[in-house]
Amino acid sequence: MPAVFAAVRGWSSWCLRPFKVAARPLLRSMVRKLSERFADDIAPLAEICSRLDAIETRQARLEAFRWDHVALSRRLAAIEDHVEKLSRRQVSLDPSREPTAPPTVVPFAPADAHRAAGAEGGSASRRRA
Repeated sequence: MPAVFAAVRGWSSWCLRPFKVAARPLLRSMVRKLSERFADDIAPLAEICSRLDAIETRQARLEAFRWDHVALSRRLAAIEDHVEKLSRRQVSLDPSREPTAPPTVVPFAPADAHRAAGAEGGSASRRRA
């Protein structure tokens, strides 16, 4: 049975050979036109890809900078805590001496506190009059 299939396959390839030879230039021209068209479509994509690579590089640098900033802030906070502990220890050793360093946390009033206080005072003075 396999010999029959091989004979039919050989005969069909022999019969189709002239059609294959005639269709080969047509297929080559179609492939050439398609490849030229896709090359024109791919060129802008290559430019976009290079821009994306540049953006990814920049983004990676920015993220690294942000993490460096976070690490630096944490180190600074640790140093501030350490300095505060040292100043407290020095004050506790010599109670007659005033602390030379101001506290690291300075309480600030909200930005609108003076306006609110002025508005309350102004309304009270108007009520009295």
